[in-house]
Order: sequence, then structure tokens, then C-alpha cells
Amino acid sequence: MTENAVLAEIRRQELALSEIERRVYEVVVEKWPTCAVEIAEFLGEDILSRKNKKNLSTKYAYYLQKLIDKRLLLSKRAGHALIVWPVLVEKYR
Repeated sequence: MTENAVLAEIRRQELALSEIERRVYEVVVEKWPTCAVEIAEFLGEDILSRKNKKNLSTKYAYYLQKLIDKRLLLSKRAGHALIVWPVLVEKYR
């Protein structure tokens, strides 16, 4: 698959995102590599209590997995953390 075809596919996938998926994707593109807790913190969520941190981690991990399934993000597990980065930057890694 050529680079232009890959970019066209990514653009097509970006158009089919919900509002929260789009916000999560934009944070990952801006600040990669990142994980669910860092995304929650970047979006201004309250992560001070352990309960909130766990709930937000689960919430954003769900949306990250959806973006991974749509082939917009790549991932790697580091312990329990799901580290993600955009497909666009894979050639730089």
C-alpha cells in the first residue's frame, strides 16, 4: 500500500469518529506516545482520587481500543498501561 493510500484511508477513518473519539485521537497525535491516564489528565479530568483514576483509565482505554481497531493508532502494553501512538508517526519511531 502506498503512502498516499495509507493517508487516504486514515483520513476516511477520521471522518467516521464520534466526538470523544476525535478528541482522544487529537490528544494522541499532539502528545505521543501516551496512555489513557495521561489523556484524561490532558483533557482536564479529575484524576486525584484512586477511584476516579481507575474509572477514567478504563473509559479512555475503551476509546483507545476503538481507535486501534479502526487502525488509526498502534499500541503496546507496558505492564497494565496501554501505550499508544498514531499510525502516521510509525515511520519516525
